[in-house]
Amino acid sequence: MCGKSRPDGTSELKFLSESLLSDPEKLPRPAHPDSAALGRQRWAEAADRSADALIGEFAHGLAADSAGAMLLDAVFGNSPFLSQCLVTNIGLVRTICTDGPDAALAAILSGLDTAVPADADTSQVMRALRIARQRCAITVALADIAGAWPLETVTGSLTAFADRAIDCALAHLLLQSHSAGELALPDPQEPCRDSGLVVLGMGKLGAGELNYSSDIDLIVLFDHERVEY
Repeated sequence: MCGKSRPDGTSELKFLSESLLSDPEKLPRPAHPDSAALGRQRWAEAADRSADALIGEFAHGLAADSAGAMLLDAVFGNSPFLSQCLVTNIGLVRTICTDGPDAALAAILSGLDTAVPADADTSQVMRALRIARQRCAITVALADIAGAWPLETVTGSLTAFADRAIDCALAHLLLQSHSAGELALPDPQEPCRDSGLVVLGMGKLGAGELNYSSDIDLIVLFDHERVEY
């Protein structure tokens, strides 16, 4: 085993095998071995380019570890979207392997307000939400593929991210309308508070059962007596 040591002296990859990936034999096999090989090559190249030596060391160690290699192949050989997310988020993968997917997802959700500021340009908000979605997807997918989370946690986590992403988008749009003089928000620092806007999540979103390819169905209502328009 190699990789940065944790405070208790165990390695990152030992933590991976004990806490995230208890039975590597249950991992899905790559449906496209050539894609898996290409993914491993891109992973190694990204590790070599990393400005953080610890992240590069972790990435090479994960690929050299038997269980870690099987986990990478399960992604690279089956999902082009997740493969791209994996290669561009090696630092996040390291966090998932060291701190666990629960802590990684909690950090992503709690950091959305900072990552997606309501007063940013719309293009910046859209880009930040896309990046956050990629980070959420790889966190949930690794926990799912590794068998660390039951189905209810997987769908609940995807729903939790969608809910927070909607909040961020609504805050941006409300503040944008306030700044343009279209409406007067009671509290521009918290655009959604007492805004008169009500968004109801329907279907799988409302039930907390979103899957990886779900769209979201919304009903949007506005109380015109709450805010001057």
